[in-house]
Amino acid sequence: IIDELHEKSKIKDNRINKIGNTWIHQEGPRLDHADYLNDKIEVRIAEGKGRGWFAKQDIPEHTLLISSKPFEIAYYDEAPEHTQSIISKIVPPGCIIDSSVVVGVELMIRITQKLLVEPERCREFYQLYCGPNLVPMEKLNEEMLYCVDVNRIMKIFAYDSFEQIDRTNNIK
Repeated sequence: IIDELHEKSKIKDNRINKIGNTWIHQEGPRLDHADYLNDKIEVRIAEGKGRGWFAKQDIPEHTLLISSKPFEIAYYDEAPEHTQSIISKIVPPGCIIDSSVVVGVELMIRITQKLLVEPERCREFYQLYCGPNLVPMEKLNEEMLYCVDVNRIMKIFAYDSFEQIDRTNNIK
C-alpha cells in the first residue's frame, strides 16, 4: 500500500534554501489523503473496555493496519507568509519562532476556516479532548455544536498534538 500511496512529486522548500536544492518528502508518502483499514483486523466493542482493534488472523510484522485521513493538515513549506506575520504580532520579542510554531498556528487557522465553512463538522471536531477546564462536548447545548470556538480549537490542538513540547501548561 505504501507504493500505491507514494507521492512521486517532490516539493522544494524555498524558505530554508533560497537556491531550491533542498527537497521535502524524499522518502515515503504524504499520508494526508488516505482512509484504509486492513481486512485482517476488525474494530469492535470489547466488553467493559470500549472500542478496540482485533486481529482476525495472524498478522506479519510491519503490516499497515489502519490509516485515516486527518481532520486537517499543515506543512511548514505550505504555510502562507501571512501566518508568519500573525505570529510575529502575538509572540513576545526575543522568542524563537521555529517551524513547529508556524505549522501549529497554520493548522489552527485551517481548522478554524474549515469549521466556518462547514459548521456541521464542529460536532465531529469537538469530540476531541480539550482539557479539564472546558465544558465537555456532551454538555454543550445544541446551538454551541455549530459555533466555531477558537479557544476550544486551541485547547484541542494543545492536548491532542503529537509533539515533544507540552503546550497544555501555557493555556488557560
